[in-house]
Amino acid sequence: MVAMPYWFDQSINAKLIVDVWKMGIRATVDEKKIVRGEVLKYCIMEKMNSEKGKEVKGNMVQWKALAARFVSKEGSSHKNIAEFVNSLFNLQAACRELQNNSC
Repeated sequence: MVAMPYWFDQSINAKLIVDVWKMGIRATVDEKKIVRGEVLKYCIMEKMNSEKGKEVKGNMVQWKALAARFVSKEGSSHKNIAEFVNSLFNLQAACRELQNNSC
């Protein structure tokens, strides 16, 4: 992934992607805030051919595996979403009961 932040939270996202999760390479801008073609070419070549690129790819594979685990049926994300949906159904049922009792 080549990070090219331009607007609002994109700088934070790029920082996370490049420096924290180590899943990408940041493209630099010139004095006019433009990312030049040669910079993009360098970033892509760096990603494909360098040790840093291999590290980035390895990190991406690890994050992909973690994400798959979390959204699987046994994963925490799946369980949390299921609990949230159940709480909405329970809230809806409670609201109906209140409406019926107040009439």
